[in-house]
Amino acid sequence: MYNILLVDDDREYIDTIKLAIVTPGYRIVTEYNPIEALSRFTRESYDLVVTDYKMENIDGLRLIKTMKEIRPTVKIIMLTGYQAEDIEHIALNLKVDFFLSKEKSLEMINHYVLRILRDESSRKEETLFCSEAEGITADSKGYDVYKGERHIELTKKEFEVLLHFLRHKNRAFSRDEIIAELWTTEIEEIDPRVIDVHIRRIREKLQISSLVSIRGVGYKWNE
Repeated sequence: MYNILLVDDDREYIDTIKLAIVTPGYRIVTEYNPIEALSRFTRESYDLVVTDYKMENIDGLRLIKTMKEIRPTVKIIMLTGYQAEDIEHIALNLKVDFFLSKEKSLEMINHYVLRILRDESSRKEETLFCSEAEGITADSKGYDVYKGERHIELTKKEFEVLLHFLRHKNRAFSRDEIIAELWTTEIEEIDPRVIDVHIRRIREKLQISSLVSIRGVGYKWNE
């Protein structure tokens, strides 16, 4: 499921865009007021924001700047009827993915949306492991963990234990199996109780209930 936020004070235009990009697996939300859009963005997670430049209250550039400060990785498409190069230059400096004229056809706009989310899907498949139930995203390349929009600090080994369970949801592992998978047992002598310590710290830091104890076995991620 990908979440898309469309922002434009031109209701007719943005509603038309919404109809053009409706695709299975996409949740599309429209906001006609950029301030309300920003408020929603702080409460909910979005993979892509499509916004107009010229709007009342705050313009699209200010909106994008604030959203990027909240979530730097969010993808952005800016649609505008003002093709001035100085606006485009600022947008690109804000790491807008595409700066498009509103004169483009709905088919082309939809093409850009699909391209961004297709690229994002490939990236996620390679590096990101998620739990929708817990609102957790773990980046295997950057060793970053987010609970919603909040970055959680884990040690390297805590991260590896978490990632192991996110990769193998609903499968029970004994302590010895976890050690064999994540430690170099040929050169390390690991007390199985160290797994309990890592699990406890992960639960405390992430405030999760999905990582459960299985009496007589070990642990499992229920989802």
